[in-house]
Amino acid sequence: MTPVAAVPFYQTKALEDVAAIAAGASAYLVTVEHTYERGPETAVGPSEKTALRLWAPEGTEGRFHEASHESAVLPPAKSLVMAHQKGRLIAVALLNQSLPACLLHADATNLPKIAGFGAPAPLALDEAEAAQVQLSVAEIWNTRTLAPQEWLFHPSVTPIPGTGDVAIAMNTADGHAVAWISDGMRRSARAAFVPGALNPILVQRGGKNYLLYREMPPGWSIYFHDLRYSTHYGPIALPLIMAELDAAGAAAHKIDLSKETAGDLAVGSVFDFAAAPGVGNRMALAVIAGSTSAPELRVYVTGESGGALRLLRSAPLRAVPDRLTMAATDKQILLGLAYKGRAAYEVEGLTAGWE
Repeated sequence: MTPVAAVPFYQTKALEDVAAIAAGASAYLVTVEHTYERGPETAVGPSEKTALRLWAPEGTEGRFHEASHESAVLPPAKSLVMAHQKGRLIAVALLNQSLPACLLHADATNLPKIAGFGAPAPLALDEAEAAQVQLSVAEIWNTRTLAPQEWLFHPSVTPIPGTGDVAIAMNTADGHAVAWISDGMRRSARAAFVPGALNPILVQRGGKNYLLYREMPPGWSIYFHDLRYSTHYGPIALPLIMAELDAAGAAAHKIDLSKETAGDLAVGSVFDFAAAPGVGNRMALAVIAGSTSAPELRVYVTGESGGALRLLRSAPLRAVPDRLTMAATDKQILLGLAYKGRAAYEVEGLTAGWE
């Protein structure tokens, strides 16, 4: 197990989000920045001329250079998550305005260059899903447009190896994890609907769907605990669960990774986490664990044939980051972190091999 430290490489006052993408043997961190310059009206509402910078890792760990600087017309989002699949950049923008979210795609066959994004496609709960969202009066918040029961939170998008599809997962306002398989153009069949599952990420291994999530405690309000909307509660560490899903999208078998002690694995409760599929049945997992005063980044991996997670690297952090993102190639794991300072956001990155 090798210690590793992320190295700051970029500062910006206008960070919207940061994403990690893997394309073949290459991997990039993508910083998405507001310009506050309004673009044309779209099918999902207003748009903004947004700045996208792609950062490529160099030979020295933690060193990155700006590989391209793109301009894109995108909806102004609370969160923008991305994945690369078959020459396309697929993104989910979290809005919670007239629509909860939208799906976007762009030609990315010539990375680090990105062609313009196509028209956004609405992404929302269907009638049956929305009917299952139950909120008490104390959990309701003021909103000018979308009803709270229709809001979505904590989006993730994960490539499904061997296909051109991605897995999209989000939280409903009452803490259900809802996930769909998508071709990048529209949502398709629902793959998961699991109660009390925060920050969901759907990964596919060995032909089976697995949902990773933080276990929601009783009395948890999604909106008021979401750090992108409220800082009242601050970051709180929660147990990390991995559930094998059945054909109906329910949790058939759960493993509490926070309590697992096999091998080198001892995850503990986590403030945040990210997961990425690798070659074969490999999977990489990054967690922010420890305490608010002494947080720690830990990276876990499985073997190429799958199996148990093992601790690969760990390092202390100066604070719990505002953003954590990860992608993986067959040779490399790429992580990005962002901290919100008094004057600007500071973006850090690191790379690691699988061994």
